Amino acid sequence: MLYHKKLVRMIRSVKTRHAVKSIVIDETDLFAESVPTVHGIWQLLANKHEINKTISHTLDYSPQKANDRIDKALRLYTDKNDLKRPSQPPLHSLLFDKSTAVSGNLWHNGDRYYLAIKGTPEDIIAVSDLTENEREKAIIELHKLAAKGLKVIALAHCDSSYPLKNVQTTSNDSIEFDGLIAFVNSPNPDTKKFLQKALGLKIKVHIITADHTETALHIGKQLGIITDRDQVFDSRKMTVMNDEKLEGIFDNIRIFAHVSPKNKQRILNILAKNGTVMLTKDIADSI
Repeated sequence: MLYHKKLVRMIRSVKTRHAVKSIVIDETDLFAESVPTVHGIWQLLANKHEINKTISHTLDYSPQKANDRIDKALRLYTDKNDLKRPSQPPLHSLLFDKSTAVSGNLWHNGDRYYLAIKGTPEDIIAVSDLTENEREKAIIELHKLAAKGLKVIALAHCDSSYPLKNVQTTSNDSIEFDGLIAFVNSPNPDTKKFLQKALGLKIKVHIITADHTETALHIGKQLGIITDRDQVFDSRKMTVMNDEKLEGIFDNIRIFAHVSPKNKQRILNILAKNGTVMLTKDIADSI
């Protein structure tokens, strides 16, 4: 450490580092310093005007804009395609909430109100006014895009006669599904090198992400930390599994997909039972 000119304030941190059995990295840290690019847009109907309007109206217009990578990507998309942005600030902003996985803005629309939202596809599809056939088509397309390793979000809007402060105050038949947006997501160039070094030291590497299982599978193979689908776990299954059962399968799991804030803490607690766990910055800040 002296050779690399590293300063250690507490000697116990050196001992802790030596005892590390696994590293848990969050998708935010995994793709740090890189902004995804829009790969494509999918819609049930050829109505790009509406989805472009929704994109512009879901951006963060607060004075201190959130450092959100998806928001940055959508801003670049609107600039590149010369999309018109609102001239006035929104009436109310729904900042991204990890519990609902949805964000957006509420706007005045004459004597009515316009709510534009973006978020996790499954959540947006669930609250939208889709028929069963349309819902199935959207889910199939989501799986196809995720299987290519693309990050996917969904967009929707709602016209209302009263101000909506959140998605829960709307009825399912009032939210119109606009479509899916797929992004190319490239990990930090140094990330793979760091992870491979950790694996060489016999340290287990785990990734926690809110992304779709297919997207997580693709990223895991790209980074060289998994070889097959059995090493990716859909964290939504945790609701019907006790800790004892989870401990039995976690030994082989390297990537946790569809992770909610509640399940993130539970995953970390179970992993910590098998030894010291090192957390990356975003995970440490969120617990």
